[in-house]
Amino acid sequence: MKKYLVILAIAAIGFAACNKTQEAKTFSANIVLSSSEEGVPMPSEFSVKVTSQEGATVFDQTVSATGSSVAVPGLIAGNYSVSVFGISDFGGCVYNFSGSAVACAITQEGQNVEIVLNVSKETALLFKEIYYAGPSGYKEEGASTPYRDDNFFEIFNNSKTDVYLDGLCIAHVAPTTATETLSWELDGGRSAADYVYCQVIWQFPGSGNQYKLAAGKSVVVASVPIDHTQKIEGSLDLSSADFEFFVENQNIYADTPAIPNMILKFGKFGNGADRYLPTVMGPAMILFNPEGDIDNSTFVSPVGKDDKCKEIPVSWVVDGVEAINTADKIEFKRLPDAIDGGAVYMTEGIEYEPIPGYPLVMTRYDHTSVSFSRKFKNGSDISEGFMDTNNSSNDFVANPAPAIRRDL
Repeated sequence: MKKYLVILAIAAIGFAACNKTQEAKTFSANIVLSSSEEGVPMPSEFSVKVTSQEGATVFDQTVSATGSSVAVPGLIAGNYSVSVFGISDFGGCVYNFSGSAVACAITQEGQNVEIVLNVSKETALLFKEIYYAGPSGYKEEGASTPYRDDNFFEIFNNSKTDVYLDGLCIAHVAPTTATETLSWELDGGRSAADYVYCQVIWQFPGSGNQYKLAAGKSVVVASVPIDHTQKIEGSLDLSSADFEFFVENQNIYADTPAIPNMILKFGKFGNGADRYLPTVMGPAMILFNPEGDIDNSTFVSPVGKDDKCKEIPVSWVVDGVEAINTADKIEFKRLPDAIDGGAVYMTEGIEYEPIPGYPLVMTRYDHTSVSFSRKFKNGSDISEGFMDTNNSSNDFVANPAPAIRRDL
C-alpha cells in the first residue's frame, strides 16, 4: 500500500473552561494518505477541503503531496470533515484519487487523520441533473399534501464515444434518508464493504443496442412525464422526458405510450405505491451496469431490521450521488468514498405555514424548487464535459429552479 504524508497545520483556538486568559493553542493535524492502486502514480498535489460540523467550509486549497504545511487560523477545537482529491494522468487514462474522513476531532498537537484513497477511472455515464426536493409552491388547490410528482434524473454521456443505455440500472440506496448507519452481514465470506444496498432498482429497457446515447448528449427519466406547470406554480414541464418510472397495476397515473417505461427490477414504495418518489429529504442514488440479470427473489436485510434490500457490488457502479438533508447528516453517508466522497444538501431551513390535515412541518430543505446540476470541467465550456471527481460536494452546484437539459 502506497503512502504519502500531507501535513495540514490547523490552527485551533482552544479556551480553558476556567481560565479565559489562557493562550490560544495551535494544533497541527497530519493527513496520512494511502492507496492500494498498483501501477498508477500518486498525484503530485491534492485539493484539501475542511468543513466544520455545522457545514461551514474553513479550508479549501490545493497543496503539494510532498509534505507541505498549510495554516488555517481561527478555528475553535472541535469536529471536522476532511476530503481530499487528486488527479493522475497515466497511460492515456485519467485516474481520480479521492477520500474523506468525517467527525474528526482536532484537539491535540500532531494528531493523525488517516484517509484511504479510492481510485477510479473517469466514466462515460453520470448523473448530470437531479431534482428531488419538490417545488416551493407545493400546495395544490384544495390539496392537503405537498406536491412531489415532478422529480427527474438527467443522465449524461460524458465521454467522446456513443454508448448504449440498454440494461443500465438506477437504484435508490438504503436507508431512505441519511439518519442512521446500517450494519450488514453477508454469507459466503463476502465483505459487506464491497457492496451497496438498494431499496429500489429500475432498469433501462432494450436488448443491447436499442437506446444509444450520443457523446455529449443526455436523457431525462421522470416519475410522471407530464407538464406539471399546468397543475402547480413553480413546477416544470416534463412532457418531453425520454423515459418514465411507470408503476404497473395502478389506475391513478396513466402510462404515456410515446415514452418508454423503465423496468422495475427490485423493490416497492410503501405509501408511494402509485408512482416512484425519491425522498425529498435527500436520496442516495447510483447508476450501475449489472453482470447478468438481477434476481429479485433474493434479498438481504440490515442487522436487526427486516427491510428488504438488494446487494450490488461496488465494482458494478458507474456513478453515484449522495444527497443528505442537512450538513450535519454527512456522518450517516450511505455511499462509500469509492462512489461519492462528499454529499449535496439544501442549505436553508425556513419553515412553511402548517398545512391543514398534514402532520409534518415542511421546511425549505424539503420543498425548495432547487435542483442540483453537475459543474463543467472548464468554466462554462461544455465541450470539455462535466466534472466527475467522485465527490458531490465538489462536482455539483445548487440551482434556484429545476431545468431539464440545462446548458445543452
